[in-house]
Amino acid sequence: MTRLHRKLRSLWLGITGRIMLTVCLLLAPYVGAHGADGDRVHAHIPGLVPVAVEASRITRAPSGKIHATGGVVISRGDDTLHASEATYDPATDEIEAVGDVRLFQPGRRLTSERLRYGARTGEILGIDIRAALASKAPRVEYHFQGESLSGSPEEYHLHGGLFTTCEQHPPHFGLRAREITYIPGDRVRARRVSLLFLGTPVITLPSYTLDLTDDRDKPGLFPQLVLGATDGIGVRGDLRLPMPDRGGLHAYAILSARHTLRGGLGIYAGESIPLGIRAGFKEAAPTRFASGLTVSVLPAITFHLPELSSPSPALQLGMARYQPTFDTLANDVTGGGWSGDKRYRLLFAGSAGRYTEHPTDVSDNRLNLTGAFEVRPFQAFEKIELGAALRGRLAYYGGGSHYGVVSPEINAQWSPSKRHLLRAEFRHQIARGSTPFLFDRIDAERNLNLTWRTRSAMDAIELAADIDLDNRSLYNWSVGYSRRVDCLQPGLTLHRRGEDWGIGVTLEIPGLTGGF
Repeated sequence: MTRLHRKLRSLWLGITGRIMLTVCLLLAPYVGAHGADGDRVHAHIPGLVPVAVEASRITRAPSGKIHATGGVVISRGDDTLHASEATYDPATDEIEAVGDVRLFQPGRRLTSERLRYGARTGEILGIDIRAALASKAPRVEYHFQGESLSGSPEEYHLHGGLFTTCEQHPPHFGLRAREITYIPGDRVRARRVSLLFLGTPVITLPSYTLDLTDDRDKPGLFPQLVLGATDGIGVRGDLRLPMPDRGGLHAYAILSARHTLRGGLGIYAGESIPLGIRAGFKEAAPTRFASGLTVSVLPAITFHLPELSSPSPALQLGMARYQPTFDTLANDVTGGGWSGDKRYRLLFAGSAGRYTEHPTDVSDNRLNLTGAFEVRPFQAFEKIELGAALRGRLAYYGGGSHYGVVSPEINAQWSPSKRHLLRAEFRHQIARGSTPFLFDRIDAERNLNLTWRTRSAMDAIELAADIDLDNRSLYNWSVGYSRRVDCLQPGLTLHRRGEDWGIGVTLEIPGLTGGF
């Protein structure tokens, strides 16, 4: 019995010893465990998204928070955080980390000395921070560095820092500002800002806004050199400044050897533009009817129909967000990007002012009204979209005459890949009445516009042509090419319209300014 008793006792002690050892190992990550002789400790926290913690020492507080020190690595899904010390709260999925903090996520990298991060909400607050965020443009990242960064994936706020798209030192271009607001995919707004070029401040402004949308016609940051029959030699610059109530001001100026100075000014509030003022004089309007035609415009008012509620969910009335352009002074109105799931839209805009045309020397008051009914492009075939529109404009003059144009339009767009795009637009323009101005007259009754664009991460090419189908003649064409050099993309354009020709030299910032 004694021998049997000893064997049972030895077996019992062995089983209980193994159980206690297993329990200790399981509980060690949460009750003050630390690695011996440089060993690492691992903890796994189950949940909707499991979290793994690795460090030299891990403890668990009575509140349930996990505290880790010594080369901390926290992994949650696709997110990985490195720090000297960190605390993780399983109840809220919040992490507070200090000391050489590095956060890696799809499309985002951050380094900071102190960081609070809500893994569930994406909210972030970092001190002495650097961030690299992905953009829609290929091989372009938005870089932020400053005293602090706060916000969520919908909107970030950087205090006392720098925004740039360039990793060079010094960056080729940047905004250094007291306060920078970044709205992904929309805009960057800076206050008390200095614009840097090659690391040197070139201008200081109370505020400045950069458009981050896919609009290729958005203004550039650098003046554009123009060479042509209209201007001789000149430069053009565009500027956008934010105003209260989510408004803004858009101004441009052209300085040329032939016509000295001309320009324009637009003011908008909220998500739309209630009026625009055409300032300056001698606005260019070259057409196929006269070489070097220019138009002098006294301050003119432009207006449009903002987006209104519609009785049909498929119909949009007005323009959701109309940037301050000046097309409504003479041309048809177009709605730009579509909002929501709308399939049709009705647009309206106009302008009023006094115009003086050269070289005809015609001067008269003019009220111009434009409208359009547009059908949202739809996928007709694989990689081919079809769209349609009915446009019209009507001009009244102080002398009593009027001139109207109705234009049915069909367009097709073929995108064989993300890099290439071919667009064809057929328009039949029906004109009635008489106009004293050449710039009001249609170029061709039936015309076909063809555009081919190809854009890669390193270069861009655009070929465009307007064809008069009645006379079977090419009356307008342009060729453009740009090549990326580090963080900047210089380009050259050659164009001809009627008897007027021109050459333009551009400087694009990939991901920030418009291109071809």
